[in-house]
Amino acid sequence: MDAAIRALATWDAIIENTPGRTLNVGLYWGSYTNGTLAGASSHFLPSYTSTFEKTNTIAEEVWRNGSTYNDDAVYFYDIYVICNTNANFYYGEAPLTGNSNQYDFQSVLFHEIGHAVGFNSQLQSNGTFKTEYGSTLYTTYDSLITDEEGIKIVDKAANGQQAVSLGETLSLEGTTLTVFNPTTYQDGSSFAHIDPVSDPDAVMQSTITNDTSRRMLSEEEFLLMERMGWDMVSYSDVVPEPSTTTLTLFTLVALSLRRKRTA
Repeated sequence: MDAAIRALATWDAIIENTPGRTLNVGLYWGSYTNGTLAGASSHFLPSYTSTFEKTNTIAEEVWRNGSTYNDDAVYFYDIYVICNTNANFYYGEAPLTGNSNQYDFQSVLFHEIGHAVGFNSQLQSNGTFKTEYGSTLYTTYDSLITDEEGIKIVDKAANGQQAVSLGETLSLEGTTLTVFNPTTYQDGSSFAHIDPVSDPDAVMQSTITNDTSRRMLSEEEFLLMERMGWDMVSYSDVVPEPSTTTLTLFTLVALSLRRKRTA
């Protein structure tokens, strides 16, 4: 719980937006056998009032946009994180060093919350955007992706073209970051992560090795958060992580069972 609180407190410390209300986070545990360390979700809120629309997660809508939206009857938690009971996690406050063969729980939790606050995509394996109830949906993150010719993929989709092809270089506008887009689609990883070739220090790359701690966004990820509409503290003022365990934004609940972060 202390490691989870530190991860949440770090997000709370670097984002300056005033939320419409407290966000509730549910921490679940389940068994993965495919190398996945954890996964996260924050439900999307489409209006279905247009044929092509941008949709936000609950976390984005409440925190970034200041909405008081709440639907406890449907979404008991605003952010869901599921961690693998089979993973050899390290829960300490000091960053991992040496050859412990452990995975840093705080880094993993910090990464998963990143998906809830905007590092997510509505792109599908066939290179098109998800469609529900007659509306084609995309995210703020999607709206910043450009293809190899510098064309916004949302503009291509709006004109009836395929948004992306697997394996092509996809850039994130206003940064030097590129999107993780391997030639073979990886469910839970493709499109919603940063390509480590563009930023080896990125928290939001799809994998983390053991004995590695990544507990703070890279400078380019800060820029991307700002491009996605977040008010961020100055990167030059960032410290590795806050030492306090006081939470002002999040309520964290640990449950005894039950995008993908892989080893």
